[in-house]
Amino acid sequence: MHCPKCEKPYRRRQDLRRHIMTIHLPCSIYCPYSRCSWRGNRTDEFRKHLSVRKCSSKQDKPCRIYDSKMIADWILKDQVPVGVGASYVLVFVGEKARQLRKVEDWEDLWGGKGRKMDDATQPPALV
Repeated sequence: MHCPKCEKPYRRRQDLRRHIMTIHLPCSIYCPYSRCSWRGNRTDEFRKHLSVRKCSSKQDKPCRIYDSKMIADWILKDQVPVGVGASYVLVFVGEKARQLRKVEDWEDLWGGKGRKMDDATQPPALV
């Protein structure tokens, strides 16, 4: 099987799903510390962040922005284009940024991945 976005081959479906979640979708977790703008895709990245940054959080688990497994499964099972799935997710990320009052910190909705979406799949601007 191949990634529907970049055609990278995978032998196991779980590896393909992880690839879509970490490469082709925006960051799905964030640090619960209110003054921290860290976001990522994997809990091992979060643990590394905590060991380096020493965020003063009572919670040692990352908070979820959206369910990345559900979105990846939607893309794979229903053959939804990755760009369409990502554009829906970016709306969730924008809403979560507003709820947490992190609009400025999360101005890059992808989470610092430096990715650009096609103009056709751009989400609405945060206001």
